[in-house]
Amino acid sequence: MPGTGFRPADFEVLDELEVSVPESAPHEKVIDSVAVDAKRILLRYGTPIAILDRVSEVDRIALARQVSRTRLPDREPRLRALLEEHGYLQVD
Repeated sequence: MPGTGFRPADFEVLDELEVSVPESAPHEKVIDSVAVDAKRILLRYGTPIAILDRVSEVDRIALARQVSRTRLPDREPRLRALLEEHGYLQVD
């Protein structure tokens, strides 16, 4: 499309209405970034890699959010308790 900065392949015509269809939506990059940060937080506060590999991305984000709201000295024990509650970590 001349003057718009878009190539013709960037548009689909639906009943005479042109709609922009980006190849990768920006929200996907944000979600990926949040997931990476969540993984770093969980590793930082003691989640073993073998256990982290079993934790779903959604649970990683939820656990990291809960841990980040916890007082700094209490984060490691809180994460351990959360992992136990969710069945990712077995109590010895």
